[in-house]
Parts: sequence; structure tokens; C-alpha cells
Amino acid sequence: MKQKFTAMKKVALSCFCILTLFFSRAQVFSVAADESNLIYPGIDNPLTIAVENVSAKDIIVKTDNGTISGKEGKYTIHTDRAGTATVYIFKNINGKLKEIGTKKFRILALPKPVAKVGPSSGGGIPGPVLAAQQLIRAEYENINPANWHLIDSFTLSISRGDTTLYDAVKNIGNRFNESIISALKYIQKNDVVVFNNIFVKNMYGEEIKVTPVVFNIL
Repeated sequence: MKQKFTAMKKVALSCFCILTLFFSRAQVFSVAADESNLIYPGIDNPLTIAVENVSAKDIIVKTDNGTISGKEGKYTIHTDRAGTATVYIFKNINGKLKEIGTKKFRILALPKPVAKVGPSSGGGIPGPVLAAQQLIRAEYENINPANWHLIDSFTLSISRGDTTLYDAVKNIGNRFNESIISALKYIQKNDVVVFNNIFVKNMYGEEIKVTPVVFNIL
């Protein structure tokens, strides 16, 4: 019985040593996508990476899908294909890399961008505020605001009651031409201003049409 008890103690001690060794080697780290913890293809996705008890300058980051740039905890991952992207975290020890851990992200298809003029994508707006704008832009909702598209072309229409003052005035590019600027100078309260036929290019160079922007002048 005594021999059996001694053997059990040895097994228990061995297990304890193995567990202690595992946890002492484990290193706490975190990898988070700054925008909704998601990654989208074709745009720059910011990442924040931190490792317990490791200086940010000694962290090396790699991925199996796309490229990662940045340093000292702040990085950007850019990938052009859907699926998944695994981020590998290493620490630099005297010029040699030791893997700390990995983090896998799903890569979701980008939603259609939203066109905006000034502060919003439509609704009520004071006339002087709209007339002061110089361009129209297309950006993704709830995604890094640095990722926005130049617009290829759009049209402008303005109506006052039952009268159409301007009908589908065309503009090439996102910056307003002289015709658009001139038309916006004459808008009045209760006018309806519509930016329509808004075309942008997606990450594959394909032209896509986005939802019109409709303003009611306050």
C-alpha cells in the first residue's frame, strides 16, 4: 500500500510539474482589429497588438494572407482575397524569432459604400451648409474612415415644388464643377436636391452605382 501511495505521489508531482511548466511558458497576448474586430479585403485594416512583458519594439508580426505594416503595437493589415487571415506574433530575442501565438480573422466582403456630401448622406440640411460644400465622397459605414473612394461621376437635380430647376447636371470626378457650384448657390428652403447616378470603382476596378443622396433644404 505504501509503495502504491508513493507511486501515486510521483505521478501527481509529475503532472503538477508539467502543468507548471506549460503555464510558465505561456505568454498573454492580444490582437484586435480596431474596426468592429473584422477584416475586409482591399482596404487597410488597423490592428492593435500587445504582448505581456514584451517591449512593443521587439514584437514581429506576419500574416499568411496579404501584408502587415506598422510598428510598436499599431499595425495595418491589407489583403486582397476573401477567406481567413492568420496573424502570427513573434518576439525578437537577440536576433532570433520566437513565436508567441496566432490569431485568425475572417475576411468579410465589403459592403457597398455610402455617398456623402458634407456631414451626411441625406435628409434635412441648411442651404448655406450644402452650398458651401466642394465635393461628394463615398465611404464605408463603421469602417476606418481613411478608406474612402473617389467618385467617377454623378448628376445633380434640384426641384422646387412641382418645378425642376436643374435636371441631371453631370459632374465628372468627386469635386464639384462650376455648374454644380453655381446651381447650389440658388437653393432655397424646401427645395429638394438629389445627387444621383453616383458611380465609384470597387477594389477590383469594377464600376458600381451607389444609393442617391437626397437633401431637403431647411
